[in-house]
Amino acid sequence: MLSALVLSLSASLPLLMAPQVRAPQYRPTRVSASNATAQPVRLTAEDKVQLGATYYAPKKLNQKNPAVLLVHDAGQDASQVTDMAIAWQKRGFAVLALDLRGHGSSRSELCNWKTSNPKQRDVLWAMAKRDLNAGSAYLKGRREVHHSRIIAAGKGAAAGLVLAQGIDDPDLAGVVLISPPRGKDPTYGFNLSKQLRDLEGLPTLIVCGREGRKNCTVLATQAHEANDGYEYITVTPLRCEAKKLLQDRRLHGSLTTWTKKLFTSSDS
Repeated sequence: MLSALVLSLSASLPLLMAPQVRAPQYRPTRVSASNATAQPVRLTAEDKVQLGATYYAPKKLNQKNPAVLLVHDAGQDASQVTDMAIAWQKRGFAVLALDLRGHGSSRSELCNWKTSNPKQRDVLWAMAKRDLNAGSAYLKGRREVHHSRIIAAGKGAAAGLVLAQGIDDPDLAGVVLISPPRGKDPTYGFNLSKQLRDLEGLPTLIVCGREGRKNCTVLATQAHEANDGYEYITVTPLRCEAKKLLQDRRLHGSLTTWTKKLFTSSDS
């Protein structure tokens, strides 16, 4: 699916498909908690695109820790997920919050989400899967990260990207979707229903606002039916509206409790 989407649109998008000859200046993500240990890092995707990210180190650097590859929504940047990153960090996780290509500190003159047209955005979003590959490689290269205890989490349209990562990366322990697209919300070429089915049992958490409960439940039910009734998707609806989900104080508890339980159960 990813290859077909890129090939179908790349002919009219020479700027997005060209190598990036000018690396963007890094603008570090602001961290809201004074006790959070965060550092800006630079990554290089397989197609040589330069990426910015923020790494939140776990407190116990002398042991192997679980980790989260955290991805912001389309048109946003890593600052959107800072509070979630800190919540996971406080529970003993290493967290890498990416600025996807064309966004935040990964934006350049040749690759800019804000100035791209709809077709260019479809390609840009599809190519961002390579950014997740770079982020995953970075986490696996950290000596304090347990390579088989990495999950990918995405806000909004990033659901398609983290699901693709879950399908392609055999080492990934699970995926988390935070307020995934519904109805007419753009998915930028990804089919979330099919992707959830194709996970084939990979532990998945979907956290949504109250208006997304029905849609997310249907997606989970369809995926379970396609996998012989095996229930691997947990849907956690919060009482707030989707647009207020990031401000809901129950969100962080839902995320960290599920991930802690995931790795605790794997130990037993």
